[in-house]
Amino acid sequence: MPVAQGLSGRIQVADEVLTITSPSGVMVARPGEQIAISDTVFQVPDIRESGDKTGVLKLTANGPAKSLATLLDAEPFTVLTRNDLAPDDVAGSGEMTLNATFALVKDVRSTMSTGILPGRSRAFPTRRRSAATS
Repeated sequence: MPVAQGLSGRIQVADEVLTITSPSGVMVARPGEQIAISDTVFQVPDIRESGDKTGVLKLTANGPAKSLATLLDAEPFTVLTRNDLAPDDVAGSGEMTLNATFALVKDVRSTMSTGILPGRSRAFPTRRRSAATS
């Protein structure tokens, strides 16, 4: 997943939940393109329990469609790949809200228990990859 940059916010541990919040920041998913992120909340419930942890992420992202698609197709999400699409299959710009729950273990894909909430797009056509281009 692309690294969030330029964040300022709050880190809190309360009721055995680690919560990191930030009102704004950016991600760079593709060279030369920035995604503006806002309303970011990352939580790790049951922080005191031993064993594998689960991460819960919510953020709003606004930017070029190919960058948004690259974010959706990054590990652990791989939303486009699982639906026979690629970041280059979209164009334009848009805004989306991402809600995801995933294991905080290396090399494990997201269960995407809550998935992606609807967003707005501007000039955001898509084209499904044909068998010849897969």
